[in-house]
Amino acid sequence: MPSYRDLLQVVEVAVSGAELQPEERGQLEIALRQHQQTFRDLLNYPPPRPEDRKHVQSRDVRLPNAPPTLLDEQDVQIALKLSDDFNLNELDCVELLIACHQEKDITGRSPLEILRLAAGIYLEERRSLISALHLLLKGWAYNMVAPRLAQDLFDYLKDLMGAGLRTRIVELIKGLSREEPAGMGNASCEPYVADLRGSLVPRAWAVQKERMLLSECLVYASLVTRITPDECSKLFDLVQHTAQDYARRPDGVTLYMAYTATFTLVNTLMSDSATSSDERPAVLMTDAAFIGSFQNKIAASHVAAVEPWAAIVRLAWAVFLLNAASKGGSGVANAKLASDVRAWLDKAVEQNVFHFLVYKVLRTPTFKNDDEDVKRVHFTYLRRLVTDLLRHEAGRELVQDLKDQAYAAPPPDLSESGALVPMTPGGSVPVAQAADRPQAPFLALMELTGIVFGVPPDLVIDEQDVLNPTVLGFVEFAGEDHRGWHTLEAFLDMLAALATGEDGARKVYELLQNGPFRIARWASLFSSLLEYDRRFREALQSTGEEPPFPPGDARALEAYCRVLRKVVQEGAPAERAQWFPDIEPLFRLLPFENVPLRLKAALRRAIAAFVPVSQATRDRIFALLDAYDIPLVAPPVPLSTTPGAPLPGQAYDMVYELNEVEARDELYPSTLSYLELLNALIAADPDAPDQGRRYSTYFRFLRDHVFGPYAQRGYSDPEEKWRIAVASLSHFESMLRVYHPSDADQAYASEQRQGQPSEGEALGTSDAAKAPPPGIEIMKDLMQGRVIFRNLLALLMSGVDSVKDQRESLAYGELVEEAVRLALSVLVLAMGKDAALAELWRPGYKSIDQILSFDLRQVVALLEYVRYEDNVDIQQTSLRLMTTLSERVAQLAPIIMESGAAPQLIEDFALCLEAAANQPEAPENPEEDSVFLILKILISNLDRPAPNVTHLLLGFDCEHSVERSYLNPVRVHSSLRVLLDHLLNLPRLEENPRLYEFGFQLMYELAVDPVVRGPVIELLGRPKYEFFSKHLSALVSEPLPKRTAYHALRVSSLQQRAWLLKLAALELHVADADVQQQKEGCRRLLGRLFRKGPYGTEEEEDGGNVLALPAAEIEAINVEVQTRKVLEIFDVVLFQLPEPSPGDLSPGVQSMRDELKVEELLESDASVEEGGVVRFSERGDRLLDIAALSDALMQGYKRLESYLNLQAGSSTQEELKEAVQATLRWAWKQNQYVEERSAQLHMLTGWQQLVEIAISRRFPLLPQAGGAAPGVLQELLDATLSAAGAPDCPVQLAYPICQVATSVMAKLQEHSMTSAVWGDTSDEVTYADLLSTVRLPPRTCHALLKKLLTVILRPDTSELLKRRLYTTLLSFLQYSRGVANREVPSSVMKVLLPEDGSSDEAADVERIQREQNELMQGNYAVLRNEATALVDVVARDALQGSEVGRALAFYVLEALIALDTQQAFLSQLQSRGLLQNCLSDVANNAYQLVILPSPDSVRKLYTMEAQISLLLRVAHHNSPRGAQALFSMGALNHLASSRALDVQIPDGPEDGPGRNPAVPMPSQRERLHQVLAPSLRLVTSIVTALPKSEDVRAEAGEFVRQHAATLVRIVESADLEELQLATWLVGRIWPSMSTDRDPFKAPMFIRSIDFFCLDAVSQNKYVRRLQAVRKSAGPEGIIAPREHGELRRLRHGVLQVRNNLLTYLKGIVDRSGERFHCFRSDGENGISRAPTLALIADVLEQSTSDVFAATQEGHQLLNKVSEVNDTSRAELLKVIETYGTHEYDARGDSARKRRHVALVEMAAAAASKGRQVSLLVSIIEHGLEIIYKHFQDSRPGSTEPQVGSPDDLRRLGRHLLPTLQKLETLQEDRLGQSPQFIHRLGQWIKSQLLVETERAGSR
Repeated sequence: MPSYRDLLQVVEVAVSGAELQPEERGQLEIALRQHQQTFRDLLNYPPPRPEDRKHVQSRDVRLPNAPPTLLDEQDVQIALKLSDDFNLNELDCVELLIACHQEKDITGRSPLEILRLAAGIYLEERRSLISALHLLLKGWAYNMVAPRLAQDLFDYLKDLMGAGLRTRIVELIKGLSREEPAGMGNASCEPYVADLRGSLVPRAWAVQKERMLLSECLVYASLVTRITPDECSKLFDLVQHTAQDYARRPDGVTLYMAYTATFTLVNTLMSDSATSSDERPAVLMTDAAFIGSFQNKIAASHVAAVEPWAAIVRLAWAVFLLNAASKGGSGVANAKLASDVRAWLDKAVEQNVFHFLVYKVLRTPTFKNDDEDVKRVHFTYLRRLVTDLLRHEAGRELVQDLKDQAYAAPPPDLSESGALVPMTPGGSVPVAQAADRPQAPFLALMELTGIVFGVPPDLVIDEQDVLNPTVLGFVEFAGEDHRGWHTLEAFLDMLAALATGEDGARKVYELLQNGPFRIARWASLFSSLLEYDRRFREALQSTGEEPPFPPGDARALEAYCRVLRKVVQEGAPAERAQWFPDIEPLFRLLPFENVPLRLKAALRRAIAAFVPVSQATRDRIFALLDAYDIPLVAPPVPLSTTPGAPLPGQAYDMVYELNEVEARDELYPSTLSYLELLNALIAADPDAPDQGRRYSTYFRFLRDHVFGPYAQRGYSDPEEKWRIAVASLSHFESMLRVYHPSDADQAYASEQRQGQPSEGEALGTSDAAKAPPPGIEIMKDLMQGRVIFRNLLALLMSGVDSVKDQRESLAYGELVEEAVRLALSVLVLAMGKDAALAELWRPGYKSIDQILSFDLRQVVALLEYVRYEDNVDIQQTSLRLMTTLSERVAQLAPIIMESGAAPQLIEDFALCLEAAANQPEAPENPEEDSVFLILKILISNLDRPAPNVTHLLLGFDCEHSVERSYLNPVRVHSSLRVLLDHLLNLPRLEENPRLYEFGFQLMYELAVDPVVRGPVIELLGRPKYEFFSKHLSALVSEPLPKRTAYHALRVSSLQQRAWLLKLAALELHVADADVQQQKEGCRRLLGRLFRKGPYGTEEEEDGGNVLALPAAEIEAINVEVQTRKVLEIFDVVLFQLPEPSPGDLSPGVQSMRDELKVEELLESDASVEEGGVVRFSERGDRLLDIAALSDALMQGYKRLESYLNLQAGSSTQEELKEAVQATLRWAWKQNQYVEERSAQLHMLTGWQQLVEIAISRRFPLLPQAGGAAPGVLQELLDATLSAAGAPDCPVQLAYPICQVATSVMAKLQEHSMTSAVWGDTSDEVTYADLLSTVRLPPRTCHALLKKLLTVILRPDTSELLKRRLYTTLLSFLQYSRGVANREVPSSVMKVLLPEDGSSDEAADVERIQREQNELMQGNYAVLRNEATALVDVVARDALQGSEVGRALAFYVLEALIALDTQQAFLSQLQSRGLLQNCLSDVANNAYQLVILPSPDSVRKLYTMEAQISLLLRVAHHNSPRGAQALFSMGALNHLASSRALDVQIPDGPEDGPGRNPAVPMPSQRERLHQVLAPSLRLVTSIVTALPKSEDVRAEAGEFVRQHAATLVRIVESADLEELQLATWLVGRIWPSMSTDRDPFKAPMFIRSIDFFCLDAVSQNKYVRRLQAVRKSAGPEGIIAPREHGELRRLRHGVLQVRNNLLTYLKGIVDRSGERFHCFRSDGENGISRAPTLALIADVLEQSTSDVFAATQEGHQLLNKVSEVNDTSRAELLKVIETYGTHEYDARGDSARKRRHVALVEMAAAAASKGRQVSLLVSIIEHGLEIIYKHFQDSRPGSTEPQVGSPDDLRRLGRHLLPTLQKLETLQEDRLGQSPQFIHRLGQWIKSQLLVETERAGSR
């Protein structure tokens, strides 16, 4: 079974009216050609066949063009049931089952559910086919297709009509009504089906919808070509069939079918007989056989149910015969024409055809609710029918006879003269409406004429505003010879109907003003009103009683008033103000008691029509109403009497009239008209500063006497009940709109209706003016659940379904609908004000949501009005209620679920969203857009506790666990399903941009929500959606809409792209690379973004499987691309947006702007609600409210105009006007600028997130073709720096751009470590990979550096932006240095390079070194060219910026100094005194920062670290010049005077009890370390750089002396870093100083004892930690990567401390003559312990063992380095694990990456071993020198004290000899340096030990 839904989509595009693209036109032509036979055989499906049934029962089904299908027993039964229920072929039913499996999630569904779903698909396919035909027919009929397509479509439809399509439609309309499987189904058929949304609908209802749609098709099909005689006969059969259906089941559907079939036949007859031409000749009127047969056919119809409808056909047939005769139709016998036509006309009139048409068809709710386009067709031919009837002689004769009959018996209350003055007072005719009794045919004809010609501009037939002459003639004819009020009333009602539109109103006015009528004139109306006023007043003066008013004249005056009202309402504003200059007569009869209430109502409604004419007229009406109308007195209803009971002595007033007169008759025309007039006056009131206080009396009357008891009153006419409700609610709405709560309203909380006027009090008294605003009274009523609230809820609680039924079935259904809308609107307005009042009036008053919560059914009932699709205002009001209730009612979602309304409400919101999304154009105001309101609800409720409204409406599992929901949009028709369908396919993107903007935002917010992100990410990650990343290839990179023509669309398009980019970034962020599907999705996304060139050229390994993409996408992206998509998107978002300015204003205008205080007004942050001019858009943009700004400016304008006494037309007044207008123009442009700039920044932020995540987290998945990596990094860096450096790039855009540049630069630096040299694609690694990591050519780097400097030197750059730029610059300079500046062991170089240097590797090294030099020199040249400006900027930030900015600036200066080969930057810093400033800060400010814990001090400490780092760089760089410069500045003196270095850390808890543990902050010990360690390092650097300077050593010694206590504390107990520095200083500075006392000896000795022990027995915490790390290694020596760094640091630190301690001991041994005993540790001069020679021997032993182990391990490393390109993957991973200092992710790596990482890690390990060997050699040398000195002193004849007894020396010798012997085996090739010095010392010591041994033996 073919699918027709695709056909419907193609046709919908075709009839949109837009010019079709070539591919769209091609699709349409193909679709129409393929389905041409389908249209001809409309809904003609193959019937069941026994052989097909057996085939299905076999379970092995073979369908055409499909593989074999195996069915189970359930599938077979369902297929056969479908066949039986719908008379379908069994194989087609199997196809339906397959479609059901493909489209629906039927897992776990019952067979009945599957049957209903399959049946729903079948009916949906049928509906799609009929809808496609309907659109084609309607599109042609109303020119909805493009002009080029119109003729082709006509030819296509003409062919279908010729093939008998109309006959087929007639057969279907009749056949589908039968209770059989092919129709509505019989008793054995399943009565329900499931539509595409999954909702159950009755099958009969679905079939009736098809019949109604087919009926519309028949209407339009009759317009394409002339209907044939056979088709006309079948149409009459259809009329009879539908008429009988209507008689059996009189409902709206059968009525629709009946009148549609009848009107189609009428349209056909009128079209054939009245509009024939050469191009379209008549068919029926030229066929004599048809005329005879059809005439007999309609004559033979005598069924009573059919007769009224047959009468309409007979009337049309008579007119058809008249037209045919007048045109000379060959099929008409003129001899008998007159008698035949008159017979047909008389027969039609006998059935009162005109009355039937008016009251049984045209005024029924069914016809009123019919499609407007179809009604237009019907009215067109009904007008033709009436016109032709009146045009022909026979018709005029009939009309004359009908008129004579109607005028034959005039009422007795109309004088012969025609004046509206009664000749027989007291005579009357019972008042009854025409619809309640049989109406004279002529009167019905006039009413019919008014209805069919009352649609503008059909009364006017040409451009000269000429009335239809036939209708005009009939009007003049009908306006003559009135002898009764009933004919005059009918005539005036016809005129009222014809007074439609400005032209119609003008013509009717002229007819009654200067027309040929003797009675029907405006003068008659006004003179009669004045005459009756005179008579009533005379009677009151003479008799004291009013005379009775003749009912006939009253009815006539009512009709006049209706005409007057319609003429004034429809007239042109400029004309109607001149037509009736004096309206006072309309008021004259209002105060009289005996004037009929219907007449009073008509007068008031006519008066209300004058209210909008002008403000002067409105004021005049108010004054006349106060002067003439009966007084309005509304006393409280007494508690002791029933409502409406008369009070003693009560005067005749509105209360009495309502409760005594109208209530008895149960008719309320007077009160109703009074309310309508009052509402009209209020609506036109331009001044509402009193918040409606002037209407407080009216309000109390309405509340207490009208609306309060309205539901308990009786109503003869139910329509009046709803009119009263509408009028009352409209008044409440108006009062609430003008009321604004304030703090002053608190005074009204305790008032209980005080200030109510007495009975005799007139309107507008002072008491009424002082009364509280009606808005307060309404709010008090609603917030206490009183009468207004109860009536509102009673009205709304009838339910949405009841309102829909009443709207469709009742004549006053529109009033019910309007009352519901107003009731909801009142609640919405009140809930916008009740929160503030509840705070003021507590506890007696509660917010409305709390009142509603007393009965939760009320809450659900209000929300269900979103289902009311017939009125968008009701839907949107319900949505606003949902917005408010969801904000206030915490458990709204559970409340809805408990009520059982959740499934229906979920579907209702989805249907509302779907309907609004499919609208041809979205409203301009977002608050009037249902799409925006629903999405706003979903977005705003997302952060509320689960389950919330968002979870409920989107279909999450709110009953069990929202977090674990499995989202299946196919199964549940929710808003999520609608959104996903639209966001995936993007229909009507330009027509409804908010749907996509906020839809994408909702998807993003859902995906990042902590509660539901799991299910949502799983849903969006499915292959169908892929986070909508496919839109990146087209939508995001498309050019933006033009700003001038489509500003709102342009802003929304930017926002859409921003959210799409964020969604794509989210996809990359959350994807699991271990899941192949998600990994491939990332590959495809990155391929779309970063590929350059044809998409299909990349291999699957690098770019993903291209074949996995949809075919259309592959075809689209296989086009040659010159730039990467990611850069195209960047180009799209980088557009210029000039900021608006007020323009060039003259001095006078500018002066007026200042007088208006425009700048003060604009700079205020007060919102509109607070009296300001600021509002926030739906996106959160701060905008200017143009209306509020205009009001504020106009107030200022009036103030200045009065103050300056400006004359009209003066130059000053013109300047003031221009100042106001210029400000408003600027504000409008400023709003547009803010919205567009915000959207641009949002899109740029989305692009930033996408790029940063792509290069930081998914860089390995980037496509490699075309140099995408690192070429893409270079292009991104170049593009971002170029954009940020552009003069027109604002700062707010430059920040995200520079953030991308920072991330790209960091990734470029990281990537260079593991990638090949530029242009190298080999997997092998060489020494070149260690020598340099720079992968960009030098010229490229220089260009990038220039652009980076351009951005940094921008004059408008903010500090926040500079931080990013400084980070980028630091990263770039680090990248440029590569690894060449690091120490690569020569041993590694020798392994990787041949000794002769003749290989390619040597050439590569030479080339890389040359390029490296070129790069560094070029970089320095670029920096030096901008040295002055750059140092100015950076130095200013270093001195004046925030602490973070200052720290970064100092680090930048440090990096510049590192490149400063020619001292350019050093000189700049010296000349500015920046170095001196740094030294002063360290000396003077560090103390406070250390002792005072605060966030600010911590930030300043980090800045100080950066300062000392700069000083260290200066000291190290260009040594000794930099160190000399610092020394000359007094660096050592500054450090010596620093009190911070001497801060004593107290014992116990650090920082005392004041420290807040919740705030992370460094401890005092950590803060001291931040200052102490760098300061010590700076001293060591200066001393090291200037070793021969005695002044330096002296000042360094002074530093040591000043901080001796601190150094002692460090030596005694400190961390390893400080210990290294302190022991270095003490060991190299203090021994050379002449002093009597050595404060360091004891602590240094203790430290020596602690560090010199063998590692195996050492108790030193660092040595023990080393041992623990070694022991943690596995059997293969592998330790955790995170511990490698710690191990190397500890090892180096321990060796350095040992070396420093030995240096100190050697110094005091050499200079002070200190001597140590061999084994005795007792010290001298009060020192309790001292190191021994045995301890030094221990350190020699340990160091010798370590040096051999280190050289051995280094040798092994070199072997592994040499074989790195031949090592297996497993061995490489083991090497990385053994030597790596970082975790290595082996997933997705390459051979080259593994080799490179292994090479780098081994080189780093080798370098570490080299430094270790150097320290060990130094330790051995120092230890041997100390022992040498002691043995030299212990020789015979020496004067130095002995170091021990001979036995001690012998024991020492036995301990040392193995070590010395082992040292003799040291080799230079393993050691890396000459061991000769060690060998000589060792040999000498060894010889001395042997001598001592021999000497001891001889003794």
